[in-house]
Amino acid sequence: MGSLDDQEVRVLMMLDAFDIGGTETHVLSLTQALLEQGVSVYVAGDSGPLESKFRMLSCKIYNYKIHSQKFEDWIRINKINVIHAHMESSGIYAMQLCRKLNIPLIYTIHGIYYNDSVLSKLLLKYSIKPTIISVSIPVQKWLEKKGLYSSYIPNGIDTKEFSVKKSDLREQLDIPEHSKVILYASRLEEKKYEICKLLLMACEQNVFEAFPDVRLLIAGGGMNAEEINTYINQTNSLKRIQYIGNRNDMSDLYSTCDYVVGTGRVALEAISCECPVIAIGTMGTFGLVTPDNFRKAMRYYFCDHKSYLPLEQNSITKAVIEGLCLKEQDIHWSKKMRREVIKRMEISIVTTEIIQIYKKKVWEMEVCELR
Repeated sequence: MGSLDDQEVRVLMMLDAFDIGGTETHVLSLTQALLEQGVSVYVAGDSGPLESKFRMLSCKIYNYKIHSQKFEDWIRINKINVIHAHMESSGIYAMQLCRKLNIPLIYTIHGIYYNDSVLSKLLLKYSIKPTIISVSIPVQKWLEKKGLYSSYIPNGIDTKEFSVKKSDLREQLDIPEHSKVILYASRLEEKKYEICKLLLMACEQNVFEAFPDVRLLIAGGGMNAEEINTYINQTNSLKRIQYIGNRNDMSDLYSTCDYVVGTGRVALEAISCECPVIAIGTMGTFGLVTPDNFRKAMRYYFCDHKSYLPLEQNSITKAVIEGLCLKEQDIHWSKKMRREVIKRMEISIVTTEIIQIYKKKVWEMEVCELR
């Protein structure tokens, strides 16, 4: 049996589907970084719009929704020795596979929305206890209250991909050069859909009147996307609001816009592209993220995992207007924020930590099998 550093890792990333969202984008960045560091990576999930991005990488992909009967054989043939889960449905499936095939389980918890039945299954007896990763301090504390202990490893950001880009998107979207552009980017479902509706109403009723040159872009798919599109088409501000759907060019979008309204990974990606962020998440409103409050914003995970101010139209209106009232930022302001992301969340740094966890689990399994 070799040392910990000698362990060969063959990891399977489990997703519900190749949809466009914060968790899936994280897995895409992590997969690419793992491959660059010499790890063998396999990815499983149902078809979706992000699948083409994964297929550009040198990893094998399996659709277990279509070929479920042969999935276990595929895992054995490829000698997978670690499974890394991220989502609820595929996470439960990953737990079943790990128990049946005697493979170590890593489970990253990306928010506080996971069902208690999923979390309780992580407390069941395994030959090797699962390792749980929290993407934020609030998630880590939330899990502790449920008797689950985790390692805090923040979402990794590919800061080369998410950097300032030159783009002709303004011209494509017919936005005047002098206009200030706000972007809301999220999967349009559940609370994120509600935030979008509140932001639309805030802009219609207050923001557009106070700032005649402001435009609003809505990016994202999801089960409520068509409702958002219908709502926009019925407003009196149709020329100032555009729904632009699912996007694979987010770094171009962030670079094109003057402000991003978002939370979690969207906020981190936008900051990495040197775009000011007005943080509004599923738990409440945070407001404009600055170098002075960046660490505080991270403790709340931009209000996606912990409440700061209420999630209501008045709070959103105030946060957006205060952000827009801020004078043109000094160039060092945006660059300082980007440096914070590089220092704390650069994907290569995060990946190195995760590889050590993989190697430790593989080594533990070898020790267990020798007993």
